[in-house]
Amino acid sequence: MTSAYRNALLLSLGPAAGIGLGRFAYALLLPAMQADLGWSYAAAGWINAANAAGYLGGAMLAPALAQRVGAARAFAAGLAMLLPALAAVALTRDVAALAALRLLAGASGGVVFVCGGLLAVGLSLRAGSGGLVLGTFYAGTGLGMILSALAVAPLLGIAGATHWPQGWMILAGLSALCAALALLPLRDGLGASVRQAGSRGPTPLRFWRILAGYLLFGLGSIGYMTFIYGHLAESAGGWRQAMLFWCALGLAAVAAPSIWRRLIGGASPERSFALLVATNALGSVLPFLMPGALGLWLSAFLFGSTFFSTVAATSAFASALPQAFDRGRAIRAFTIAFALGQFGGPVVLGWTADLTGRLDAPLMFASLVVLAGAVLGVLERRPDAIDGA
Repeated sequence: MTSAYRNALLLSLGPAAGIGLGRFAYALLLPAMQADLGWSYAAAGWINAANAAGYLGGAMLAPALAQRVGAARAFAAGLAMLLPALAAVALTRDVAALAALRLLAGASGGVVFVCGGLLAVGLSLRAGSGGLVLGTFYAGTGLGMILSALAVAPLLGIAGATHWPQGWMILAGLSALCAALALLPLRDGLGASVRQAGSRGPTPLRFWRILAGYLLFGLGSIGYMTFIYGHLAESAGGWRQAMLFWCALGLAAVAAPSIWRRLIGGASPERSFALLVATNALGSVLPFLMPGALGLWLSAFLFGSTFFSTVAATSAFASALPQAFDRGRAIRAFTIAFALGQFGGPVVLGWTADLTGRLDAPLMFASLVVLAGAVLGVLERRPDAIDGA
């Protein structure tokens, strides 16, 4: 195992904590919190929107932090901020306080994701194996999903909905473990010199099509991530089926670097993006087009493997930009576009679910939104063909 790959594996525990545990595990606790606190789908969506707003703020703050203290220290600070934000959720039932804590957790995740992404891009450029290193870093989120499902789903399924506070404490403990391991590469000086440069070069709006496509991808895919677990938990298979499905999503994400490595490392980044997003759209709609076990597990494989690989594809796009572009600024632009989509997605889909009394219609609509994002990716021009690059 090369040192670059080993460091990428350790760094991937940052997204495992900040995203897999800190963001997406909310979907596992949501049905219990809805039942115990009497939330509507729209209220649940607003709590997740607060998390997305925090993520957006963290992503926007991250470059300034990286410029001031370096990407490594900012990465560590984001992880340190995450732990109390998760643990404190267990101490309150107040909606405003819960929203504030989810906002704080989102902000920490944004800092971890952007600054960790800068560290991973630096690793990939030095190692000359961008697809593998970047894919490994972003697939760490899948490990966080597996850990959360195995730890939280049985607790709530057996002990009942009122035990959701204990679930949040478990998430905080798992995040602490992941954070400690993710910081190990930094002891050897990894990223000590990686700083976000000041704004320079052409604006990221020069590649607006893929940015808009990524926004639509964020809007549609977060609906699936937020509500699919609850949808399955209420079905005949119950919490056990939902837990296994969530683990399958995480396993697919962990395997994603091997599955999509050649595509991300070989094809043009914008074409990789379009194919991954289109496959993700197919995966998200399969449980409704193919009711039954086959459609369910195909959905987990296709959605799980492409959701995080799409993030890696945007980093590969940033890495492939000509020297005139600021790569860190490009990564921030992608992260902000994704966060904007994720901010609106849960609210719109939650409101639609309350209106219709069902989750299948809004989830199918979300798949169409993701597909529109893939179309925009197809229309994007190659980075080296941008005028003035």
